[in-house]
Amino acid sequence: MFLALWNNRISLLVHLAAVAAGAAVFVCVFGLTAGAAGSAALVPYLAAAAAASLFCLLFASLYIGVTTRHACAATPALAGLVASHVLLALGGYLLFLFALALGAPAGIAVPLSGFLLSGGSFLASRIWVFINPVVQAVEYEELPGDFYQDTTRPEEVGGFRAWYHGGRYAELQSRVLRACKPGDVIYDFGCGGAEWNQTKVPVVGIDVNRSLLEAGRAKGQLSEAVVAELHKTGLPDASADIVIISEVIEHMVDPKAVLAEISRCLKPGGMLILTVPWDTPLSPFFWLFNVQCFYRGYVIGEEYYRQRCGHVNHFSGPRLKRLIAEAGLNVHTLYRFRGFLLYTISSKESSATA
Repeated sequence: MFLALWNNRISLLVHLAAVAAGAAVFVCVFGLTAGAAGSAALVPYLAAAAAASLFCLLFASLYIGVTTRHACAATPALAGLVASHVLLALGGYLLFLFALALGAPAGIAVPLSGFLLSGGSFLASRIWVFINPVVQAVEYEELPGDFYQDTTRPEEVGGFRAWYHGGRYAELQSRVLRACKPGDVIYDFGCGGAEWNQTKVPVVGIDVNRSLLEAGRAKGQLSEAVVAELHKTGLPDASADIVIISEVIEHMVDPKAVLAEISRCLKPGGMLILTVPWDTPLSPFFWLFNVQCFYRGYVIGEEYYRQRCGHVNHFSGPRLKRLIAEAGLNVHTLYRFRGFLLYTISSKESSATA
């Protein structure tokens, strides 16, 4: 933990120094371009803002590239990044004019604008790298078998996380119990230990983590276990009445291939129950998850959270529906659960060929 705190302190100091450097770039470019145009002119301000933002973006890109462990780490979502910097520049200019109107001298208003703009630029870079669906992989296969077993115990994970995980497990179990009939074949893709299955419905679990599968079988939450990649399970065609995939495809580099495999395994008329985090900047999950990953990753020092739990896809409702439809499945129900998760119920057409 002390090493993590020290590393985080170094990272903070490096970023503060870079913000100061970005502000210095802003002041220099503004001083060179303002000239006879006057300190309140828009063009010099935007030129300075563009130079400072470019400096901050280059620094952020280099920093992320040097400090990120995995090869598929990160380029930001370009359109969102550009839009956020345009808004930063225009908003900063309005604040700058407001400061001048209040009588602040240009010698104070200009450096202050540089600091605010540079700090905002670094924050925007971090947010849009996180939103981008090409972030970093994480060694999920190495997680121990007991990794998820305490997620519903307030004394172990805190009241909020226990409420969150307990609620999603109960909702998923309720959906499965309402859908299944005696003799139904149920697959759980990326099941871990199938912690949701407290009623011990017969479920075939498919996962790459052998330890989690063995833990699920030992507790009776899985009747069978298949160690396999989710996009090439080797399971028979048209063999499942119900497929579950809960909070998994946000971790998948190629979710289309996983959904195509699920569609292949489903019987005609079979049901898919799919859940993902509702993970857009407008959702509470996005902000709370960022805070959790920062605290547990950089303060406590847990590598799994430092790598943002391996989330490489971020879903809104429309994007999720399009992805499922592209796999040849019909979405009948999509709803938000407790403001954090998207739940979908889909089916494979009875007339479809396997």
